[in-house]
Amino acid sequence: RNAWVERTIATTAFPADITTLGYLPTNGLLAGMLYSGANTPVGIRLFDASYYNAALDPIFFAGTNSLSSSNVNGNRAGGISFSGTNRVVYLSANNGLAMDQILYPSASVPPAIATQPASTSVYAGASNVIFTVGVSGVPPFGYRWFFQSNFISNATNSSYTVPLAVDAAAGAYHVVITNLGGSVTSVVANLTLLPTLNSSLSAIAWELPAGSKPYLSASDSSQRSIAFNPATSNLLVVSRSQTNAVIVLNALSGAEKYALASDNAVIAPSTPNAPFALNQIAVTDDGVVLGANLTTTAANPVFNIYRWDNDGPSTSPLPVGSHDPGAPTGIPPSESQPNIRWGDAMAVRGAYSNSTVEVILAPSTGTNIAILRPDGSGFFSPDPSVNSLIRVSGAVSGFAHLGIAWGPGTNTFWTKGSGSLLRLVEYDFAARTGVVVRAYSTTSPLSVPLASSGPSYHPGLKLLGVVAIESPDNARLYDLSDLDLGPVFRDQKLFGTDNANVNNTTASAFGAGKFFALSSNNGLIAMNLNNAFNPGVPVFSLTNQFAVITNLVSTNNSVIVRWPSVPARVYRVESKDDLSLTNWTPVTTVSAPAATTVITNIVDGVTNRVYRVRAL
Repeated sequence: RNAWVERTIATTAFPADITTLGYLPTNGLLAGMLYSGANTPVGIRLFDASYYNAALDPIFFAGTNSLSSSNVNGNRAGGISFSGTNRVVYLSANNGLAMDQILYPSASVPPAIATQPASTSVYAGASNVIFTVGVSGVPPFGYRWFFQSNFISNATNSSYTVPLAVDAAAGAYHVVITNLGGSVTSVVANLTLLPTLNSSLSAIAWELPAGSKPYLSASDSSQRSIAFNPATSNLLVVSRSQTNAVIVLNALSGAEKYALASDNAVIAPSTPNAPFALNQIAVTDDGVVLGANLTTTAANPVFNIYRWDNDGPSTSPLPVGSHDPGAPTGIPPSESQPNIRWGDAMAVRGAYSNSTVEVILAPSTGTNIAILRPDGSGFFSPDPSVNSLIRVSGAVSGFAHLGIAWGPGTNTFWTKGSGSLLRLVEYDFAARTGVVVRAYSTTSPLSVPLASSGPSYHPGLKLLGVVAIESPDNARLYDLSDLDLGPVFRDQKLFGTDNANVNNTTASAFGAGKFFALSSNNGLIAMNLNNAFNPGVPVFSLTNQFAVITNLVSTNNSVIVRWPSVPARVYRVESKDDLSLTNWTPVTTVSAPAATTVITNIVDGVTNRVYRVRAL
């Protein structure tokens, strides 16, 4: 003679204002009288409750009301009864009696899954990881998501969002979909966490998420460039969401100030041939703003450069250049690359006040780079005496598309576009030649990800910044104090959304003690740089950390080296076969996958070997 509550149904699935109930066990229909706040009947609601044993809430099927009156029924008295399987009779005190016919869907078959939820790997700390399922069949459908085979409360939609990718959220997800014909269970989709290198080199100063501002959309890929103004401590953002606007922000706080003046008589409005009338923005050392359009042919429309003498709200733009950067006048045709796409990558250095301004441009194809200098009137002309089309040897076509930045010294630059290696180029302006002096492999833990773009370089701190196009997109900082060693990964901050960035368009900039990063469709973040940052060496010991030291593994004569590690930190394993030897020999360089790192070293023909591990 005991009773217990087997399940409690949330009001999101079964309204709280339903009182009187009726149940048809032959097909699992549950009916309830729904009342308004005035205790007048709204009618009955029918639910499919046939799958309650599978921990599924009742699924709304239909609503009906044939009662002609709506008198107050203060006690909510009444009754519901089924007549066969296709009629329901219901009574409400003071409002009468009615019978309605139940019309079932023509096809009583279970739903089918058209698109299975997909497994995904994201960086630890990512926000809003979404699993989704596509379904075909006869609605209405009910959805119930499970994690590690346990029902997730209130997860009753066609998609489920993991709010934060932490260790406790990693694992197996699946969904059960039901309709009046039955149910179907999806495949298991696994959420795997990648280690995030969130160091003290930087800290988030402010963030403008995608969709938080009209000029930072979440889907139209309209944000392409940012620039820091050292004369005003403003940050400039180019966005096509507001018809080729340049938005001026307070770089210290992210607060919006105004938009730069835009004169359509100078900067052409969007047209079928010129949808990117402004695509790049840059600022000289003395605060002069330079902008450029995007052209796919350098002719229709022509490549244009515009100048604002400062970033004040009333300063009007001036046209200061209009020519094909790939075909300056007076150079041999064999050295030019005319009629190609320009305006995806631009960087500026120097000042107008001391006549040191230089603009560097990268096209989408070819191996040439353009360096422009203004003439005495401040105009960028096709005259080769003030311009140089650099022919870069050792490069591949489009090697700098979507990413170019000035490098160390006076005659180098970095290139890093999505799908391209990080390269350092040294050039001779007068000879119009350049050569790739460093090209860093993407297979090494010291490499910059292939899927990254929008580089910027801080010569004082010897830091390279890029935006990696991953899950989610993230801002990365690399130590480039040793060009022979290559970029050492030092810090990583994640964007708050993971919207598709199909064009791989990003931008970054240094200024005011900060690093700024933009990812199309994912917003803008600013990071305070810690000038006192010292990566140090995390305390770890190899004592008792080795497996199989004295006896080699018989199957392949290998030694397993194991040590406690910082996830995503780069380590180099070194060895020597005799302690009297002066130098250690590198064995391998690894990016730590977790709190413990393990490598296997083949030692055929070796009788003695000593190992050490260095944190880079």
